[in-house]
Amino acid sequence: MEVDDAVLSDGADPILACAVGNGAGYARYDGLPLLTAPDPADGIVEVAVAVPVLARRALRRPRVRIEVRRARGRAVAITPRQQEIGYVDDGVTATLSHKRSWWVEPGAWAVYVR
Repeated sequence: MEVDDAVLSDGADPILACAVGNGAGYARYDGLPLLTAPDPADGIVEVAVAVPVLARRALRRPRVRIEVRRARGRAVAITPRQQEIGYVDDGVTATLSHKRSWWVEPGAWAVYVR
């Protein structure tokens, strides 16, 4: 998963959830907000990836915690490492079997009401 050439995951980590969006209020995983400050008007897309991380503690058993990696940019590319992964795009369920990219063009869409 790349955001403007910054790598959030190289495929070695198990991904619990991923969110790509420019609107807030809907992307949560296990109570954690994935997208924290998206703004539909700024021309930037926000991406978040939830990854399990083993937290080592002195004299205690290691504990698994969820780490959320976030990035913002104009373009996002996701390349699945498995045969197919499921995803939801604007409420439509589908499967992703090859690299897919999303990008934002500021001011490319508007509503004119008379």
